[in-house]
Amino acid sequence: AAVGAEVYNNDDLFCHGRGGVAVGGGNDNDSACEGEGYVPFLSGVSECGWYGIRCRENSEDVVESIDLEQNRLRGTIPSEIASLSDLDHINLSANDISGGLPQFPPSISTILLNNNELSGNIPSNINSLSKLTALAIGNNKLSGPLPHDMFPPSLAHLDLEGNSFNASIPEEIFDCGYLRTVDLNTNQFTGTINPKWGTLENLSLLNLQTNNFTGSLPGAVFTPSMTALSVALNNLVGTIPDEVFGSVLLEYLDLGRNHFNGTLPKRFGELKNMKQLTIWLNNFTGTIPSEIGSLPVLEMFQVPYNYLTGEMPEEICKHVPNPLAALGADCKSPEPAEQIPPRVNCTCCTSCQVGYG
Repeated sequence: AAVGAEVYNNDDLFCHGRGGVAVGGGNDNDSACEGEGYVPFLSGVSECGWYGIRCRENSEDVVESIDLEQNRLRGTIPSEIASLSDLDHINLSANDISGGLPQFPPSISTILLNNNELSGNIPSNINSLSKLTALAIGNNKLSGPLPHDMFPPSLAHLDLEGNSFNASIPEEIFDCGYLRTVDLNTNQFTGTINPKWGTLENLSLLNLQTNNFTGSLPGAVFTPSMTALSVALNNLVGTIPDEVFGSVLLEYLDLGRNHFNGTLPKRFGELKNMKQLTIWLNNFTGTIPSEIGSLPVLEMFQVPYNYLTGEMPEEICKHVPNPLAALGADCKSPEPAEQIPPRVNCTCCTSCQVGYG
């Protein structure tokens, strides 16, 4: 089956020839196709010889993979994609492709279309793609609520970041027991954070930041397999749940720019894999626990814009084996400095803020 010809760059067609594969250069007035011995990408030659196309071994026309990432493609994705009955992988990321998402063949396992200009809604047949393991359509102009029938049980990686999806997240996503990474950041999702995220036993990364979630952070979200969680830039309230300390593999935790309150638990010192701990722009009170300084691989600790007071613990300032690359707190005095001391006394911080004053 031939590949549809709608997605291409008129000025710089992909070519192949005696010298190997070439892609049109940075000058739009020049074409790599002009070189001696090169054949245009969309020529009459078998598509199995085109740049970025892989066919089944020992086959002349069975396309299994299309990989044209970052090639200045523009136009729309042709509907003929759905007729490639053996297509397993498509990667058109980082181009200028516009229009809507097409239908895909049941054989597809990987769809990578992030960083384009795609718009419209998600098509309704995604749930029927029983072999789909990765769907990456982040950083486009897609919008609307997520369809309830877009979550095949085989799905392991989902990237929807940087779009304008709204409404609540459908419950059907929790039927995807193989999910390992979910990135929903920078959208317009609403509602509360569903504790059913914790039923996904393989989930290691969950990014919900920069949305409109409200309510508290359910302790049930944290699983033993989790390595990264961000709920920053939402409207969450309440205290840090104790269940976080059961996620002993946790490396990245970002609670920033919410309305969390209470004190910082000393049990943070139990998360020995923690690399980045960010709790800026909240309403935490009390002092900074010295136990945080015992985290052996900690690289970044950011706590400005809270109501924390006292000294930055020596255990954090003299962190071993390596000093922290980024350490921030409310350690800057309002003017005039001699009249109002900073909330936190920190001589080792890499950045200091006045905070809430």
